[in-house]
Amino acid sequence: MPNQAKKAKKPAKKQKKLAIIPGGSDAECREALAARLAAHIAEAEPVAEHASRADGALLALEAREEAEAARRAELRERGVDDDGWEVVTYKKKAVNAEPKAPKEQRKKRARDAKRVEDADFYRFQVKRQRLAEMRGELDGKRDARRSKAPKRKGFGA
Repeated sequence: MPNQAKKAKKPAKKQKKLAIIPGGSDAECREALAARLAAHIAEAEPVAEHASRADGALLALEAREEAEAARRAELRERGVDDDGWEVVTYKKKAVNAEPKAPKEQRKKRARDAKRVEDADFYRFQVKRQRLAEMRGELDGKRDARRSKAPKRKGFGA
């Protein structure tokens, strides 16, 4: 029973709130809206006047920007910035002003082409290759040493 009483109270509260909200009929609202809209239109500035005022403001802004740009250009020509400090510029020199000789270019291209052909992009590949070369050198030295050394006789031979 107590739950039913609570449920019954909720709709009553909603009805109260709706009754408290001010408002009239639909026709009255439309009339008020139309009156407010007419007053707003009467207060509003005509479009032509607004456009001419906006154009004047834009022209004044552009004139100020042009004057500022001219002032900055004049300061730049004198070598002084806005605060009065002397501006020091640094210009990079061309690194390779002279073109390379064709022979040097051919050598470089050949070296680069060989590097691309033999390119091992991973460290383990380079390491394996180096170890294989070292192993080959050591095997060659060992074989040379063995061929020079006298043959040993074994037991019972």
